[in-house]
Amino acid sequence: MTLLIVKIVLAVLFGLAGIMKATRSMEQLAGAGMTWVNEYPENSVRLVGILELLGALGVILPTVTGFLPVITLMSSACLGITMILAALHHYKH
Repeated sequence: MTLLIVKIVLAVLFGLAGIMKATRSMEQLAGAGMTWVNEYPENSVRLVGILELLGALGVILPTVTGFLPVITLMSSACLGITMILAALHHYKH
């Protein structure tokens, strides 16, 4: 039960962040505190948003549907790599 709650929380947080990066303007994102978006092309920021959204779906959908549960592991690993790369970016700047 606890693992399901963690999956839901991660899916919601990454999903919301992904939707925000995929749909808001660069100015809105920078105004919301994501000043790093000014250092990257808009297409890259959109791609990160879409990948975060897909990762969120990959964390929760296999659990809900029971279809290919290995996708949860792969999605979680990819989101972890995304967070490591984000941490490295923020460490350098």
